[in-house]
Amino acid sequence: MNARSAMRRASVVMLACALWPPLAAVAQADAALAPLGGGGGGAFTSRCPQGKVLAGLEIRAGDDIDSVRALCATPLGRDAVDHPVPFTDPFGGDGGSPRGSFVCPDAMPVVTGLRVESEGEDTTIVNGISMYCGKVDRVQPEDPRIAEQFIAPRLGGDADDNHASSGDALCPPGSVAVGIDGRSGVWLDAIGLVCGAPPVVATTAPPPPPPPRPRLARGAMTSARADMRGTLLPVDGNNAPTVPPSSSSTATILYAVDDAGTLRWYGHDGAGDGRFAWRGPKDVQTGFGDYRRIFAGGAGVIYAIDSKGDLLRFRHDGYASGTGGWSGPVRLADGFDRYPQVVSVGHGILYAVNGDGRLLWFRENGRSGDKKGLDKGREVDRGWGGLRIVPAADGVLYAVMRDGTLSRTRHAAWLTGEGRDVPGAWDTRIALGGDWAQFTRVLATDDRILYAIKRDGQLLWYRLDDPEGTPTWQGPRVVGVGWGGMRVLVAQP
Repeated sequence: MNARSAMRRASVVMLACALWPPLAAVAQADAALAPLGGGGGGAFTSRCPQGKVLAGLEIRAGDDIDSVRALCATPLGRDAVDHPVPFTDPFGGDGGSPRGSFVCPDAMPVVTGLRVESEGEDTTIVNGISMYCGKVDRVQPEDPRIAEQFIAPRLGGDADDNHASSGDALCPPGSVAVGIDGRSGVWLDAIGLVCGAPPVVATTAPPPPPPPRPRLARGAMTSARADMRGTLLPVDGNNAPTVPPSSSSTATILYAVDDAGTLRWYGHDGAGDGRFAWRGPKDVQTGFGDYRRIFAGGAGVIYAIDSKGDLLRFRHDGYASGTGGWSGPVRLADGFDRYPQVVSVGHGILYAVNGDGRLLWFRENGRSGDKKGLDKGREVDRGWGGLRIVPAADGVLYAVMRDGTLSRTRHAAWLTGEGRDVPGAWDTRIALGGDWAQFTRVLATDDRILYAIKRDGQLLWYRLDDPEGTPTWQGPRVVGVGWGGMRVLVAQP
């Protein structure tokens, strides 16, 4: 971007997801909120297609916000949407560089308001945006929560000299954001929201309570459902496809966080071939509902990002059996709320995607000092903005691509952190196809076993055979119901 210090001194772009206060259950037609910012440029409106909601923004920026584009998604329920995709062309100029996609967090998937900051001497331009996010519902929860953040370079200067200002654009009661409006030319001059009634999402009645569970003979399993989250579902053995046995007999450990913040443990002993063979659920810890993001690090390690952006590490010593015994939390680092995605492939190795789509590699260093437990992040690849990363083990990274298909690659240098510029550091990305954007969550354990959660809460099992030769899929097999309303983690075996 060209220097613009004549117009203003500082430029900060902040994307932070929090909840808008409760909305009354009042039906309302679309309402275009007055854009906040400057008066330059030409007017624009970008309303998501009918049935979709605004789930985030795609931004291009340097010293300023150069352009913005709506990210629209189809609701899958009150707490989930499918993979957000860009809608229409960007509004603004082509200066700066792509900063990636900034979306509302899991369980709070729709934008309900914006805080807009702008400044300038001769021309007033938007230089800060904060997103408020909530449920796909007419009534919103009250608990405020911050999620994502991106900060552009600060150039200094006095706010009064730059005519800095800020304001809120909040959807009226009973509505959520379904698009954006504003003014743009060379830059993004102003931005607001288009608000509308949340789409009605079809729901299914809860399944009936299960009968007393009999001892099931091999190959003669009968269906049984329960009116509870995370219920495990036997599959009709007469209708299920035959799946060749896996060479691995190791169980997969699943963790799930319910609405009360309770961490629940499940052991899937049938992970190798998709059998219904479960242990649990067991309540193993409380207080996990207060964190902005939670993800697993293998062998009982659970990472959490708190409201201040600090990265914490817990260890469940009894993870193999679901028994007690915990250590932590240890504060490893701060500032992790700036990354749209953070994942782990185990053994203390983490990856984070920054605002412009660069993939950063981090490694725990064993230091005991507060917030000094990670080596400084290294750039190891680019082009990960807007992808939904599904970490596996040993450097394998699946990704739900922008078109909804699945891909698989492996960072061969995952233990040492060499980047794309080093020959052999990365394996070739393999396209696996399919419509994986339909799932509210996709999870992987090792480099072969994947789970997917459907909008109706069914838990599906997949196995990828010969991933580095001629990839073929086994499954899907339905191995559970009632998983839709929980934040689910996977601990690698």
